[in-house]
Amino acid sequence: MLACEVLIATAPVRHQIRERKDYNLYTEMQTGRKLQMQTMDSALLELYQKGEITYDVALSHVREPDGIRHQTGDAER
Repeated sequence: MLACEVLIATAPVRHQIRERKDYNLYTEMQTGRKLQMQTMDSALLELYQKGEITYDVALSHVREPDGIRHQTGDAER
């Protein structure tokens, strides 16, 4: 099993890099899902939903723990 981020060098991505706005690349990955881009959070969530990793492992490696809690319906943790 592998959890990784995928960023495709689309025109908007290349523009963000040229303009040194690398802080926008995470958003590009989030909105580029139809192009097979993915964030680490979405990769970990998918592995958890498939039962390949535990909730605690997913939660300990995500960028935005509250997002994972919300998507799994576990806002209590």
